Amino acid sequence: MNSLVQQGNTLIRKVTLEGFGVPAQLLPNLTIPETDGVNVYTEKSKDKNKIVKGELIGQTEIKITYLFHKSGRVTLPE
Repeated sequence: MNSLVQQGNTLIRKVTLEGFGVPAQLLPNLTIPETDGVNVYTEKSKDKNKIVKGELIGQTEIKITYLFHKSGRVTLPE
């Protein structure tokens, strides 16, 4: 993602990982790389498991907040 931002702005990104036949607790952890001019804060993931048509589906949601401490064009990792 490439955007023009103002100092002090925040962006909240929610990432959802799903695995079929895998419990949420075994899904991989995300590594969020540092980005120049941005502080990155990651909340504890929210895990849940469900059974759909006899199949286990693990799901984890991760909320990431980006705080921009300088104005300008910023490219965030995918």
